[in-house]
Amino acid sequence: MTDQHLVILVEEDSDKLIEIALENSGAIFFVLKLKYMINKIVSKSQKETEKIAKEFLEKILGSKVSKSACVVGLSGDLGTGKTTFTQAISKILKIKRKVNSPTFVIMKRYSLKHKIFKNMFHLDAYRLKNAQELLNLGWKEIISNPEHLVFIEWPENVKKAMPKKHHKISIKHTKEGHRSFKIKHI
Repeated sequence: MTDQHLVILVEEDSDKLIEIALENSGAIFFVLKLKYMINKIVSKSQKETEKIAKEFLEKILGSKVSKSACVVGLSGDLGTGKTTFTQAISKILKIKRKVNSPTFVIMKRYSLKHKIFKNMFHLDAYRLKNAQELLNLGWKEIISNPEHLVFIEWPENVKKAMPKKHHKISIKHTKEGHRSFKIKHI
């Protein structure tokens, strides 16, 4: 047997593309390309944030085939727009109640009249000291139900309780005073 090469590549724009090829005597035996969807988007207004939320929701609704809840972790400093993003989602889902930050109550549940999701949960783990405090709120039951759509702010505070497969949205302030969204779909 002659030289074998394993090629792993790469990053293209804001999407990560991994290419694996096994080469033997110049002939490629197989090529496997895996694409991890990572979108980077800048919002200059609340309207643009609503558009980002709409596109995100369409994407997760189009890929919803799971035996558990759809969990979305929202990370970012105070005031970056985690709750604003969740409010935009709730508007699209026609939630009538006012959706505001659950910082002091930790968790809020909203009933939905949706073909896939029956409840939307909005949690804020900012004040939680550890994952156990989240588990004490019935977290395992919440995330095991496929009819639940769950948004959790500050997931890094309870990372041990977060499901391995969950959508991740990181929001940051830009120098221009806008919001930068980095969205990783599972």
